[in-house]
Amino acid sequence: MFNKGDVVTYAASGVCRVSGSIENKVKGVKKKYIVLHPVYEPNSTIYVPEDNEELVGRIKNILSKEDIDALIMSMPDIDASWIENDSERSEYFRKIIKSGDREEILKMVRILYVHRQDQLEHGRKFHTSDERYLKEAEHVLFDEFAVVLGIEPDEVVDFITRKLEKAE
Repeated sequence: MFNKGDVVTYAASGVCRVSGSIENKVKGVKKKYIVLHPVYEPNSTIYVPEDNEELVGRIKNILSKEDIDALIMSMPDIDASWIENDSERSEYFRKIIKSGDREEILKMVRILYVHRQDQLEHGRKFHTSDERYLKEAEHVLFDEFAVVLGIEPDEVVDFITRKLEKAE
C-alpha cells in the first residue's frame, strides 16, 4: 500500500502526496479512505475509498528519472495516427486519461501535437475538445516529469525538446 509522505500519481489529478488515511462515515457506513493532496493544487484533497480496487488501482508510484528518459527517447517511434471520428477519438482519449498509463498518455500527447501542427500548416483550427484533452494530458504527464526532474511544469516541453535534439 502507500505510506504517508509518498509521492504518487492519481489518474487525471496528476502528482499527489499521500497524507495518510482516515475513516469517515458516509450514509451511515464507516469507510477508510486514502487521503491525497495534489502537489500543484495545494488546496485540493482527494479521498480514495480503500475498498474500491478500481480507484485504488489508479494510484501509481511516481516514475523514476530513468523511466522518464526512456519515455522521452521513445517519442520519435510513437505511431501518431489520427482517429478521424470525433466521438471515437474522444472516448479513446478519455480512457487513456482515466487509466493514468503514462506511456499511453505520452502517445496521446504526441498524436495531438502532430495533429495540431498539421492543422496549423494547413491553415485550419485545432478542435477545442482536442485542445482540452491535450491540456489534460500535459497536466498529468508534465507535472510528474517536473516533480521528478526538479523543474517547473512549464519547462518540461523545452526539456523534452533538448533531450531529443541531443539524441539526434
